[in-house]
Amino acid sequence: MKRVLIAFSISLLIIVSNIKSVYGDEPKNDLELAHQALISLLQPEIRTGLVQYTGQKFVKFESEEITDIKYIPLESTSEYLQDGHAFEISVRIRLVEPDSNIMIKLRNDQVPLGKYVITNIRKE
Repeated sequence: MKRVLIAFSISLLIIVSNIKSVYGDEPKNDLELAHQALISLLQPEIRTGLVQYTGQKFVKFESEEITDIKYIPLESTSEYLQDGHAFEISVRIRLVEPDSNIMIKLRNDQVPLGKYVITNIRKE
């Protein structure tokens, strides 16, 4: 009985150690970790954009990758006393069906300021 328990424990450990996380391999460095965190924050906008673009209720995709981040300086207005900044983020989505890449650009310089909105979505 003891041998069976040991064999079962070892087998379970081997299986669990070979399972990847939901988002693929674990991040290898701080930049990859930051990109994954940013993608997770953008998920609602990304999913809504994919549904609208493809016309499908549920969109399956294999991977998401941030390909570019641009800094956008903002001039001060009567609402804001100091100059500010915003970002444009480009995300590549690898769809399962149809097998293709979709490029999505999001910006947070529009009203309400700070909320990311899709400014461009296209097939690559």
